[in-house]
Amino acid sequence: MPTELPEDVLRAMYAQHRPAVLAYAEGFTRDRGRAEDIVQETFLRAWRHLPQLLASDRPVRPWLLHVAHRLHRRRPRCPRPARGR
Repeated sequence: MPTELPEDVLRAMYAQHRPAVLAYAEGFTRDRGRAEDIVQETFLRAWRHLPQLLASDRPVRPWLLHVAHRLHRRRPRCPRPARGR
């Protein structure tokens, strides 16, 4: 049986986990566009760490959700408008 290509593994991972990661990101961003950016960056990081993710016996979804949450927390914050007196 031929070994799956890394691209195919990531494609399957994306198809399986994208809906959950997107829902999770939308839950804390309340912004679909920002949530989609987080999902994109999360799976880019999964691609970069694919050998480690595949070598581990741990499930990948918690790792993906952890990365998404860290990306959200590290985003630049917009200054809040000053309150008038």
